Amino acid sequence: MGRIFISHSSRDNAAATAMRDWLSSEGWQDVFLDLDPALGLAPGQRWREELRRAGEQCSAVIVLVSPEWAASKWCLTEFLFAAQLGKEIFPILIAPCPIEALPVELIATYQIADISTSERSAEGHERLRLGLQRAGLHPGAFAWPPKGDPHRPVFRGLRAMEEVDAAIFFGRDTQITKAMDAIRRLRDGEPERMLVILGASGSGKSSFLRAGLIARLQRDTERFLVLPTLRPGSAALTGPTGLQHSLGVAGELDGKLIAQHLAQLRARVIESLHQSSLPPDRAGETRPPTVVLPIDQAEELFVAGDNEAARVVELITECVGLDPNLLLLTTIRSDSFGLLQGHPRFSSVPRLPFDLAKLPAAAFKEVIEGPTRLPRSGITVAPELTEQLIRDFTEADALPLLAFTLERLVIDHGADGHLDVREYLEQMKGVGGAIRKAVEAAFAVAADHPDLPRTRAELDALAKRSFVPGLVRIDDVAAAPKRRIAPRSKLPPEALPLVDCLVEQRLLVADTDGTEPTVEVSHEAVLRHWRELADWIAAHRDDLVLSERITTAANDWYKATGSAKDEALVHRGDRLRTAEELLQWRDLGWNKDDYRNAYLAACREAERHAQAAEAAHRQRQRQLLKWNGGLVLTAALVTLIGAGLVINGQRNLGRAQSLMLARTAERFAESGDYLRAVRLSILAAHENALMPSTPEASMALASSAQGLRLTMEARGHTGPVLGARFSKDERLVLTWSEDGTARLSGDTVN
Repeated sequence: MGRIFISHSSRDNAAATAMRDWLSSEGWQDVFLDLDPALGLAPGQRWREELRRAGEQCSAVIVLVSPEWAASKWCLTEFLFAAQLGKEIFPILIAPCPIEALPVELIATYQIADISTSERSAEGHERLRLGLQRAGLHPGAFAWPPKGDPHRPVFRGLRAMEEVDAAIFFGRDTQITKAMDAIRRLRDGEPERMLVILGASGSGKSSFLRAGLIARLQRDTERFLVLPTLRPGSAALTGPTGLQHSLGVAGELDGKLIAQHLAQLRARVIESLHQSSLPPDRAGETRPPTVVLPIDQAEELFVAGDNEAARVVELITECVGLDPNLLLLTTIRSDSFGLLQGHPRFSSVPRLPFDLAKLPAAAFKEVIEGPTRLPRSGITVAPELTEQLIRDFTEADALPLLAFTLERLVIDHGADGHLDVREYLEQMKGVGGAIRKAVEAAFAVAADHPDLPRTRAELDALAKRSFVPGLVRIDDVAAAPKRRIAPRSKLPPEALPLVDCLVEQRLLVADTDGTEPTVEVSHEAVLRHWRELADWIAAHRDDLVLSERITTAANDWYKATGSAKDEALVHRGDRLRTAEELLQWRDLGWNKDDYRNAYLAACREAERHAQAAEAAHRQRQRQLLKWNGGLVLTAALVTLIGAGLVINGQRNLGRAQSLMLARTAERFAESGDYLRAVRLSILAAHENALMPSTPEASMALASSAQGLRLTMEARGHTGPVLGARFSKDERLVLTWSEDGTARLSGDTVN
């Protein structure tokens, strides 16, 4: 129960004291009144500072309305400040006051209970009592044990608490107050349409939603219409906790049909209020209640391959757009919040994150001892045990482990109605002992089952095949393992008796998903603190991640159409071969008709087509290279032939030129001009690539040189002239032979 704050004028102190006393007589002890010598304001304190300081603890404000209150600007400011914080406000008329003297913010929004006269006092107090109860603020508002379940245990173990467990939900009063304030602000005009309760695994999000918030919202029937909680599971639309169940409808749904259905539900509530024995002051002007759709474990809406979950996301986001008086109240793991943030459908829904932090150690005392103080709890806890538990449970999984430990202590040692520290330390073996003891108890029973093997190693092998991969999933390489709801028929048939033993020890939870039985790990703390199971998961971690990635890709491919379907076949090459190796895992659970098998088959077919196309392309390339080589060779031959023809033509032309020069030299020699004849003969006899020498040129040179010798002195030589040339300085150099052997003499003729 949260604190109740009494707001009043200083001139109405007597009435404020009387209100405090009435609340106390009705069971409300946690009341703040500034006049109270123990709990009120100390000298020098100001109400606004105190209200701000106590804002998280103050759940409701009772406003004592009188002419003095209406005339005080400080009282008005106090009222507006409380309204801004989203507090529950209960205006109580304690003295006759003209309606026009009251602030419009009060009379337009709130119903005023009247205790201003003795005739109206009883009805006014009754309305206040009823209002506090509807807000979940009455200390006895949540009966224990709940009707229809007289033997319900006060410690629920790893199971999430339900709405009927509100009386035993301790330790979160401050957070409940803050969340309820936020929900009222969302109803009263804040733009967000979704309150997202964020917390790590083991923080108690589900219990906080159900036993903390929903149980209180269900009492406030004038302002809130709470639908049954949607838990997506493996059938988010049609399952026993799916959307159809939450709405109370069946068949095909769309956003418009859901909005119409919600409008009909509101109309029934308003009609019921009109017919109630305590109708509102202005029943005809009653604002329709806000419909609250709770979604527990919303991360299950983003499981790869879950087509029902995808459809539910479409439906609820469409309906939020059509119905501005619909509020989504969701829980999601902190490490999965990015999935919600990045989803294209949810991006259009304004949301308000609410951080559910780790339960402080100081609150553990209430978690342990609070339930035992309830009437007919049937159990007491020794103070020494409480102190030991608070010291021991400090790790991240402290809350679920503590809950499971308390449940096991009651089961194993609670027959006498008392739990002590010796039973915890010596018999349960302290922290983590509860899970270990439950595992050993399950395997001890399993070892005697006629349909199960006798050895522990064989039982371990069966347990491993049941949990991995059937009951566990890992979304990404760095992600922590998460539990998975599995159809019982998907688990190894030979392991089912062992599964039943684990259910009996509350390590697994058996349920039904529509018409099919299902199995689920009771809490993710089991995945972390059952040591052998943690090792099995670690050994198959890469396979579990790969399985989720294939599932995601297969789901995208399944939904795609046209050319996008081919583009969605993302497993190729080594990646495809690795994926196909996973199919050898006999407990994978993908039957022949599974869409993931179809996806991998389509990837393999696309791979074959790609390889065939690549081979054909290489063949065309080789053929093209051959053709190109032939063309190059042909071109080279043509070029060589052409070049040869050109060169041959040029050589023929050169020979003709040599012959012409030789004949010209002969004519000059005949005329006695031997020197010119020698010059022309040398040119004619000079051989190069383009002008080969001719016999005529050689003969002309010899005869011209001989004639020149006869007319000019050639020192020291008498033999025939074999050749002649001109040096760089224009001297004629003759080649002589005296013994018939040609040699260059080096003699010159001027």
